Parts: sequence; structure tokens; C-alpha cells
Amino acid sequence: MTAYADEFTAIAQRTQDATSTAVRNLTETVKSYTEHITAEKPLPQPGDVHAILDTWYDLAAQLITEQRRFVKTVVDAGIEAAGAVTEQARVAASAVPVTPFTVTTPETAAPSETVVTPAAPKRTRNASTASD
Repeated sequence: MTAYADEFTAIAQRTQDATSTAVRNLTETVKSYTEHITAEKPLPQPGDVHAILDTWYDLAAQLITEQRRFVKTVVDAGIEAAGAVTEQARVAASAVPVTPFTVTTPETAAPSETVVTPAAPKRTRNASTASD
């Protein structure tokens, strides 16, 4: 399980790095845009807009890739844990002694044995049948 903890840590680190890079790139792009804004050119240049789009789509792609790795790691850890639990249950079940038992009915009971039979279930009338 330590390998999975290490993998989770690595995934979190890569995700953090991707996010930091995307925010840094966005900040640089916005800074570049604000430095070049003039009264004649109040709108961002196409290159600035493309840079912003590229940054965010690259981030989305990296995050999806890391999420896929994370989910696969979680599934693998779950499968491994389920296998371990199943094996432990199998070992524990094999350690429990099994003793056969017999069911005694009134017909097969020896005269000295007391046989307890369950009482018949009580029948109750519900409100819908009471008026019938």
C-alpha cells in the first residue's frame, strides 16, 4: 500500500505543478497584454487570446491525464485491498472448526430428549379486512 501512497503523492505533485505553470503562463500573458494596450488597440491581440486558450486547454489536458492516473491507481489499490481481505477471510474461515449437527424432530427424539417446536405465527386482522 505504500507504493499507492507514493503514487498518490506523485499525482498530486504533478497536478500542482501543472496548475502553477498554467497560472504563471496566464499571468505573463495578461501582463503582456496590459503592457501593449493603447487607446488605438484596446482589445487583446489574437496572439494573446490564443496564448490564453492554449494555456487553459493544456492545463485541462494535463489535469484529465492526472485524474485518469489517479482513478486507475485508486481502482488498483481497491482491487489489491479486496484481494487481501478475501484471502484473510478464506484463511480465517479455514481456521474455524466445523462440527456437524443433527436436527431432532418429535418423531426422531429419544424419550428423554425435550424437543422445542416453534409456535405457529399469530394471525392478525388488518383494518382493511376487519370491515369485510
